[in-house]
Amino acid sequence: MSRHAESCVAHAARCMEVAEKACTDEDRREFLSFADAWDKLAIEIELSERLVAFIDELYTNIDADAVQEGSEPPRRSYTQPLRQLAAAMVAISDHVASDTTVRHLALLLKRQAGQA
Repeated sequence: MSRHAESCVAHAARCMEVAEKACTDEDRREFLSFADAWDKLAIEIELSERLVAFIDELYTNIDADAVQEGSEPPRRSYTQPLRQLAAAMVAISDHVASDTTVRHLALLLKRQAGQA
């Protein structure tokens, strides 16, 4: 599992801990929902990274086949746009994860301050 996906799993675990200690059912449901979203994001990141690896392998195989046949490797990679798309999906997921972490922590701190 990649560091991005592991980070999402860790956030999910933290949300589960907060949900267990929540004072109200509403807070508990909300943090359980956050945990579920983090778990889904971890899966999405993992699948996107696997897609990037698959595309890289595909591109390597295309180049190797061209060299074995004695022809030139393709001048334009048809896999490159797919790889860029998959890499962008990982980057966007990572950005969403960072932004969501800040929002969850702000919500938690606000609620804890309200209970004090």
